[in-house]
Amino acid sequence: MQTIATSLLLVTLYSSAGPGQLQGFGHFHGNPQTEWDPDGRHMYVLRDFVYEDQDGKKWTAGRGASIDGASIPQALWWLIGGPFEGRYRNASIVHDTECQPPHKNPWKAVHRMFYNASRAGGVDQRRAKTMYMAVYHCGPRWPQPSSTCFHRDDFIRGVVVLRKNPELSLEAIDAFTREGLATQVTDLELRSERSRIDYRLTNGPGPPGDEDY
Repeated sequence: MQTIATSLLLVTLYSSAGPGQLQGFGHFHGNPQTEWDPDGRHMYVLRDFVYEDQDGKKWTAGRGASIDGASIPQALWWLIGGPFEGRYRNASIVHDTECQPPHKNPWKAVHRMFYNASRAGGVDQRRAKTMYMAVYHCGPRWPQPSSTCFHRDDFIRGVVVLRKNPELSLEAIDAFTREGLATQVTDLELRSERSRIDYRLTNGPGPPGDEDY
């Protein structure tokens, strides 16, 4: 597995509208106040941190909550980065608390919130959809956990599909299957994308104009 440091190569930050937030996806109430646990893995929320979505629904990471980023599948950090990196950090804090029992909202709604909160935090559309694909198809589900998770090549095929059609709806991403992705992306495209990812993880971003994930 690639380290979190190398995964940062695939999470280049984009500019955003307004003070770090994009319009039309809701907003965060202030900045998160957190403290690291001495174990180096967990973080504690020191005061309520709220994301208010575009419909006015408030999602709260409550004071005292312990978060560890586990709601973003660690096996996919090589593709999207760690949970506390970049402009989706705030979204990951609220998403992490919503994925812990007792669950207040359905898992599908929580993962959809993660997409919108990421966009509110300034993440560009295609990268936010790539992260949404990761949490929807490999993230937590309840009351029964998912028995399947996409493989590395499945996600790489998904990246290719999203590059070719960045306007693809979230519903279409929900409907991704291993078989369906295999029919949309040729073996040649898969090998090319796999090589490109491996090169970037080893050597860093390419020249100007080379797209990130």
